Amino acid sequence: MTDTEIKITYDTLYDVLRREKNSGELQELDENFLANVIAYLKEKQELLENKKNDQGLFGFEEKRKVVQQIDNAHKLLKDIYEWREKKIILLARDVSRTNNQIANTTNLLESEKQLYDAVLDVLNKFRKNLINRILQENLPEIGDEKPKPLKIPSELQDEDEADSVQIKFIEDVPVFMGPNMERYGPYSQDQVVDLPDEIAQLMVKNNRAMVVK
Repeated sequence: MTDTEIKITYDTLYDVLRREKNSGELQELDENFLANVIAYLKEKQELLENKKNDQGLFGFEEKRKVVQQIDNAHKLLKDIYEWREKKIILLARDVSRTNNQIANTTNLLESEKQLYDAVLDVLNKFRKNLINRILQENLPEIGDEKPKPLKIPSELQDEDEADSVQIKFIEDVPVFMGPNMERYGPYSQDQVVDLPDEIAQLMVKNNRAMVVK
């Protein structure tokens, strides 16, 4: 293995989830946790791709096992995110309620700090406009200005929102992962589906599908 050795396994993900469930505090994660998770998922996807031509019962079982590992990892990651999301929102709520200027955010990942700051900002604005004004015997201000839509970086947008292309598979394709770690497939020969442009073009380029006119 190289310096980018995979440090994530099913057991480590399960341990992360267990610690989050058993503690009211946000648990510390390695700063490279997300990068390691992505590397782990890519490794599994490459393994599945390498086994696509395996025939017979043994080959089928091996592919089924890898697909199950990917599904299990997805479930664990979703649960980890939701437990941490809940704690981050509660932390922002408590800080807003107490007007505490010093909050322990040391265990937040960089991406999670964006969520924390956004939630805290919204809570503070509404607290100032609602309860604080009422306590001062003033009605809340109701402006005509609509909330600005949240700008989501393109790399974080759902692939379903991207322009789709209808393609027809010319061979069987096993389960694979998209750029945003979304699961696709499996697809069978002659199956026609709509896929995000980037993924559809990749299938066509690799001679695995053709664009439907």
